[in-house]
Amino acid sequence: MVELRDMATYVQVKPSDVKPVISADPDDDFVLACAVVGRADYLVSYDTHFDVLEGEYQGIKITEGLFFLQVVRGERLLP
Repeated sequence: MVELRDMATYVQVKPSDVKPVISADPDDDFVLACAVVGRADYLVSYDTHFDVLEGEYQGIKITEGLFFLQVVRGERLLP
């Protein structure tokens, strides 16, 4: 997991980067904007509000923590 931390990137998100996507919880739009601005490959969350995106947003895969950990460990393949 140290390798993941070493790959992390700090990003600054401007208000104009935040788009209204998650109507059930607008605070989640900031999380999406962070992922987009940071060019994330994955957004890992157990927040069910992201379910409306059906596992992907602008090429960013949205998954739960356990699944992501299994992928990182090589125990599972992405669908």
